[in-house]
Amino acid sequence: MRRQHLVAIAAALLGAVLFAYAVRRAGVAEIVEAVRRVGWGLVLILALAGLRFLVRAQCWRWCLSTAFPFRRALAAFLAGDAVGNVTPLGLLASEPAKVLLTRHHLATREAVASLAVENLVYAASVMAMVGVGGMLRPSVSL
Repeated sequence: MRRQHLVAIAAALLGAVLFAYAVRRAGVAEIVEAVRRVGWGLVLILALAGLRFLVRAQCWRWCLSTAFPFRRALAAFLAGDAVGNVTPLGLLASEPAKVLLTRHHLATREAVASLAVENLVYAASVMAMVGVGGMLRPSVSL
């Protein structure tokens, strides 16, 4: 348990250092100006992004045949997504990370199968939304 806490602390520190580096590289003034331009719409954007994670974590739970606490599913989902975002591997890193993070609570086979189903359903919903958006988009003449 102590080793797990040390790894979590080290990961948090590394994340904070990477965040500080990214902010410094982009420039604090530029970030503040961009947030000012977006205004209160940023709150809506962040709320929708957070809702997306909540819904996907719940959908993952629905794909499981055993009970799995929502908090654990959300934590594994967020951590796995973060791994996929900070590495160039994307889904090749995020999905195995979710399985690894749930290994003490779910059988590996069940975790892999449920994540595969959840990802297929998510991909289908994205394709449907893109299709609907493409049909509703006004034609553009060049």
